[in-house]
Amino acid sequence: MFVYFIVLTLNALIERELRLAMAEEGIGSLPLYPENRRCKYPATARIIDLFSNLRRHVLFDGGKEIKCFYDPISKLQEQILDLFNVSKDNYTG
Repeated sequence: MFVYFIVLTLNALIERELRLAMAEEGIGSLPLYPENRRCKYPATARIIDLFSNLRRHVLFDGGKEIKCFYDPISKLQEQILDLFNVSKDNYTG
């Protein structure tokens, strides 16, 4: 029950922080729905879905890391990271 409480609290905090940042920036809605339909009140599930396709790739040669690279982020993902004040370096290497 405690874990469920924590999840619900985090869910509410994510939504609140994004909505407050949107209001502060004067953003009325974000194109989070399929076909880029606008969403006035983003839900945590949509935000998580938006970032679910990002991957990190690491190339090894004989156990030695040669290169690490990331999938490119979209303009919408970049905008949401900015709204959360999260560095894009965490997603772009």
